[in-house]
Amino acid sequence: MSEVLLINPPMWSPAEHAAFSSLCPPLGLGYLAASLLQHDFSARIVDLSVWKNPSEELSTALRECQSPKLVGITCVTQNYFVARKVARMVKQAYPNTFVVFGGPHVSYTAEEVLLNPDHNVDAVALFEGERTIVDLCDALRRRGPDLQCVAGLAFRDGDRMLVNQPRPAEKNLDSLPFPARHLLPMAEYRRPGTLMSSRGCPQKCIFCISSTYEGNYRKRSAANVVEELSLLRHTWNTKEIYIIDNVFTVDAQRVREICAQIVDRKLEIEFNCVSRADLVTAELMSLLHMAGCRRVEIGVETGTQQFIDAFEKHITLEQVRRAAEVTIKAGIRPMFTFQVGSPFDTEAALMNTHRLAAELRAKGALTFFSIMTPYPGTPLAIRAEELGIKIHAKDWAEYRTSNPVYDSRHLDQNGIRHALYREIMFQTGMGDPFSAVPEQTA
Repeated sequence: MSEVLLINPPMWSPAEHAAFSSLCPPLGLGYLAASLLQHDFSARIVDLSVWKNPSEELSTALRECQSPKLVGITCVTQNYFVARKVARMVKQAYPNTFVVFGGPHVSYTAEEVLLNPDHNVDAVALFEGERTIVDLCDALRRRGPDLQCVAGLAFRDGDRMLVNQPRPAEKNLDSLPFPARHLLPMAEYRRPGTLMSSRGCPQKCIFCISSTYEGNYRKRSAANVVEELSLLRHTWNTKEIYIIDNVFTVDAQRVREICAQIVDRKLEIEFNCVSRADLVTAELMSLLHMAGCRRVEIGVETGTQQFIDAFEKHITLEQVRRAAEVTIKAGIRPMFTFQVGSPFDTEAALMNTHRLAAELRAKGALTFFSIMTPYPGTPLAIRAEELGIKIHAKDWAEYRTSNPVYDSRHLDQNGIRHALYREIMFQTGMGDPFSAVPEQTA
């Protein structure tokens, strides 16, 4: 029996599930569970994304938990409607169990979640939830349902929603316990060795929520990060690590310290991380390679400089080209990521993007393409009218980076979809994206 049951719903489509759900452990739930255990609450995690029959697995877990006091369900936009089905199953089994949603999607759509007629969700934990879920459990167990004392919580009160005072973002990340990986089916993940060494992002790109959802950029100390790396290596026998920070290399001195400690402790790991074109230096890439880094992801988005500026990325195309050369020379393979269908894209601009991607691949880099998507909370969604995009999608299940949900000033949904398919066909040798469309100058 567990007081708290934490659930990660699966993605709704097999393609999304294969590409993203079963790939990595849900570290967010791992952090929540670790915080609960630290405060003497019993907890169990059920990651439905790794099982072939999620409904059956959920039914089994609900029977075994024997009426948990609280069920926490995390979700992103892509599986929000599945999360609602999970909540319905929980309430059907245990009508008096308190159900709370958390995650980036519901932090921005709490009113829609709580005022839904099915009334299966009692509260939403807004933004970071480690302290909130402990306070909520304490309120439910010790003081009764006095929810107004729980900072960072929105909850349903009859036919209205009440929002408590905001909870400040956690400043001292070293104070948080490591994720409770022992509660996760680690052997089922294709990429089990994930680690988050920082939260937030110092940049405010218009298509991303990282600067708002997780607050200002905060980082763990080098010693704390390496201690968790050592745990992954020696306790879980994990040699391949993916550092899932929005940008790992923001603080070059911290990266130097982490790399030095990895080498000194002879962890013998290989890892991937995310950087930015303007943060790539020969010295830093050399240190990363020496510590075991084998791939660095770098966001570019477009091959047109004026659009990069409009995205508020604060990088240049020259920095992108130099980053490719420096990274490859250091023995690390870069993967540059692009997004098609931005509010500014034209056919000529898309050709610029295709050309730049081909140029980077010719240097030895990898490239990855997706469709720019106005997820809740992003400036792209908030400023949709100003940016001239008309969002057509009415169902959150349509929001995924392989499916366009809006028309821009220059491209309709089919035009955006075609841009992605054209690039995929070119990379697989089935077509040529280049045509007589002229190069657009910035």
